[in-house]
Amino acid sequence: MMKQLIVWTLAALIFVAAYGVYLAYSDAKADCAEQQVVSTTFCAVVGS
Repeated sequence: MMKQLIVWTLAALIFVAAYGVYLAYSDAKADCAEQQVVSTTFCAVVGS
């Protein structure tokens, strides 16, 4: 049970970190951030 808790905690931390990076990309590319989420993600990946 404890291992499962650790795994879920790590997964949550990774998700939060990835979302933080995503937000940073959105802020860095203001024109992309105004578009839909999929377009913003695509723009961030391609633009980097």
